[in-house]
Amino acid sequence: MAEYVAAGDTTAASCSSSVGSVNCATGAAGAPNAGSNFLIYWDDDEWRELENGTSITKVGGGTLLSCSDCGSCNGSKSTPTLTADLLGDWREELVLRQSDNAALKVFTTTTVTKRRIYTLMHDPTYRAQVAFENSAYNQPPHVGFHIGVGMANPPVPNITIVK
Repeated sequence: MAEYVAAGDTTAASCSSSVGSVNCATGAAGAPNAGSNFLIYWDDDEWRELENGTSITKVGGGTLLSCSDCGSCNGSKSTPTLTADLLGDWREELVLRQSDNAALKVFTTTTVTKRRIYTLMHDPTYRAQVAFENSAYNQPPHVGFHIGVGMANPPVPNITIVK
C-alpha cells in the first residue's frame, strides 16, 4: 500500500510486509513498517490511519479503536467487511462482523474535524472503489483527488437530481 500515513509527512510512504516502509518520493527507507493491510480516514486530520484485523491505529501513536468481539474476513489478510464513507462527512466508517456471525457492527469516529469537504461517495472514483472493495479483491477504497498536505479544494461533484 502507498499513502500518507504519518502526521506531518509531505510524501506518501509505501509499505509492504517484505521491505518495510519506503518514501515514495525518494526511495529511501522510512520508518519501521506501518503495516500493509488496510487504510481508513478516521480522525480529524488528512492522514489515513491503519486498519488491521479489528483495530485502527495511528502511525507513531496508539490504538484508536479495538473491537475484541468482532472478527475479520479472509484469515490470511484479516480484512474488514467494509470501509467506506457511509455517513457522509468524508471520514470512513468501519464495518466488521461479530465474531459469532450474529451481527454486523458499524463503527464511526466521534472526533470533530475542521476539514469540510463533501462526502467521499460523491466522488465517482471512490464510489467505484467501494463497489470493487466489496465485489472483487478486497483493498481499501481511494479517492480520485488528493487528500493530504497541501491539498486543493476537491472537484465539485457533478450531481444531477432526476425527477
